[in-house]
Amino acid sequence: MKTSNYMLIGDFNFGDNNLKEQNILALYENKVHDLWKDVYNFDQNPGYTFDPSTNLCAHITSQSQTNRRLDRYLIHTLDKLSYSIEHLSMIGIEKIPIDPLNIDNNQRINQSDHYALQLIINFRTRSISHRSGLVILPTLNTWSIIHSYSKEFYPSDDLWPSHINLLWPFFDLIDCQADQEDILLRLRLLLSQYSSFSIKINKIDSFIENNIIYMKMNDESTKYVKQLHEQLIKLFPQCLKNKRSSYNPHMTIGQFDNEQKFNEAKSSL
Repeated sequence: MKTSNYMLIGDFNFGDNNLKEQNILALYENKVHDLWKDVYNFDQNPGYTFDPSTNLCAHITSQSQTNRRLDRYLIHTLDKLSYSIEHLSMIGIEKIPIDPLNIDNNQRINQSDHYALQLIINFRTRSISHRSGLVILPTLNTWSIIHSYSKEFYPSDDLWPSHINLLWPFFDLIDCQADQEDILLRLRLLLSQYSSFSIKINKIDSFIENNIIYMKMNDESTKYVKQLHEQLIKLFPQCLKNKRSSYNPHMTIGQFDNEQKFNEAKSSL
């Protein structure tokens, strides 16, 4: 498709364990969201829209008598749009009289062999700005030693204190209710699952290709921050700046406009 904004809706005629579906979802990684899984705990409410155990029509038409979630709402990663699900539920689960002219007859049947899904979803335009980032800031007691390096070599230090990028660019927050609901609340819920942790710096390193000097974390800290980054990308896939490059967490302390200055500073550090 020529657009990144689209939804896939309907009867897919295969369940969650179908190999073709798993291959497709693996191909698109975190770009496609299953809205039922956004709302419900799948183990507690699997959302079987084809359920021979409770639906007489499904029981009649099914050969395997296997419960399956055949009907879906899938949404592709939205470009500069955010969404919030107001309501998602299964409907059409009520049984109706087999003989509508004889309502006293206790014989009843489901309206279809599938239950239906009802969705109310809200979309909002959401700009992503290079002036905004989701970052890890060093604790205050470490600023002086970091600043002793960055004040000389990092001209942007006054505007952007030394930090570790988690997501950049990030949403342009405007301190509105939508920010609270769509971004900050979701962030809090994710981060509440993490215990506090320490980041250990054990080396000064450099990116030769763009003349940057940075403080490098040890392997354990790098692994932990990368895991957090992966969860954040799942939460806010719109903020994935470069889908082809790998994430390399670091804290810049020097940036130079030519190779000579870069080499001089690197040797002194």
